[in-house]
Amino acid sequence: SPMIYVANGTLRPNFIIAACQFPNAWANESIVQTFIDTLIVKYKVDPNCFHLTGLSGGAYAIWNYIQKAGSNFRSPKSIIPMSY
Repeated sequence: SPMIYVANGTLRPNFIIAACQFPNAWANESIVQTFIDTLIVKYKVDPNCFHLTGLSGGAYAIWNYIQKAGSNFRSPKSIIPMSY
């Protein structure tokens, strides 16, 4: 079945969950930016409505990304860095 969610009482269909993995290197803010830009173009993600999460090294990458966010970077609605 299609993925849907409810926001402010309104049904919001058509969202995606994308997870980026970096097996051979630590992710940096430019890699995160390229990943986001690819999702925006390829899957028509709304650039004004996306959220970032990361686990371990991915958490570190999104934390660095958001610290350097400015006119050169897209700003997510939220970030959820996780460690274990």
